[in-house]
Amino acid sequence: MDFTPAAGHPCAFCDPAALADQVLQEAPGFLVVADRYGLAEGHLLLMPRAHYPCFGSLPPDLLRVARGLQGKIENFLVSRFQRPFYFEHGIAGQTVPHAHLHAVPGEVSILDTLAHGRYAATVQSWEEVQRFYHALQGYLYFEQQGQAWVFSPERVPPGYFQALVAAALGVPDRESWGGSAVAPAERLRRLWRAHWANQAPGNVPERR
Repeated sequence: MDFTPAAGHPCAFCDPAALADQVLQEAPGFLVVADRYGLAEGHLLLMPRAHYPCFGSLPPDLLRVARGLQGKIENFLVSRFQRPFYFEHGIAGQTVPHAHLHAVPGEVSILDTLAHGRYAATVQSWEEVQRFYHALQGYLYFEQQGQAWVFSPERVPPGYFQALVAAALGVPDRESWGGSAVAPAERLRRLWRAHWANQAPGNVPERR
């Protein structure tokens, strides 16, 4: 794997050994990874190989690749599990300071909590998220059922999104997750390979 950590900035996601057993696919500039502490069966992460703080900081060429891979992740999760929702800390409350977008099968009702006491705006593209990031130097991102929002980053403790989603899904606190994923990465890798072996080329929807 071709990670490029920031000089003098240790990062668990820039360490190939830390993720080797979780990777479903290596793609140009990105990895699709099974979340080690998944909040639901099929919980995946999309992350750039190079060290960027958040998706709002990615250059245009990587954003184009990310859109294609997000469409691929959604295609897989809809077929094998459920339509996913997505979230990203956008440097606010990150527990690992490396850009990573969560894709979690299912649906949650957390918009009111996210918006409480924060500026909220709907967005139509990652380029709009980037403008928000450059203005505020931080954000929260949430996407569900084809709609996406960004929120200003006030009062965001470490692991905020994971805790919020875990509570909405009835998942135990992180301390009791114990390192055993909801769906082991090896099973997800088998499902991922089988799914794409049966897909016609180009049968992936375009993303924003």
